[in-house]
Amino acid sequence: MMSPRFSKMHSGNFSLILEEEIDFYSFPEAAERWIKVLGLGVIQKIDGPDARLWDCERNGKKYWLAYDAWFPTINLEPQNDEAGTEMAEIGKAIGARPMSEAESV
Repeated sequence: MMSPRFSKMHSGNFSLILEEEIDFYSFPEAAERWIKVLGLGVIQKIDGPDARLWDCERNGKKYWLAYDAWFPTINLEPQNDEAGTEMAEIGKAIGARPMSEAESV
């Protein structure tokens, strides 16, 4: 399994690519694992034909746990700038590569 890594979003915030080789059917199990690791609370699960987007909360901040058929990964994405400020701390806690090595979208 690869190490989690940061990716710069169009919003300017960073997301975390948590795991690769995820598909529509493996997402729920992987998501439940990451929910425990990250200490997330699930507010709502939105499952479409080619994407899964789970609305989550951690320490009062909102995130998406996301999968899209175009990219076989599970990602943690901040829903706003406030949540975006926590991404470095979250990444460090799970051993993600530094933000300075982030990929740009």
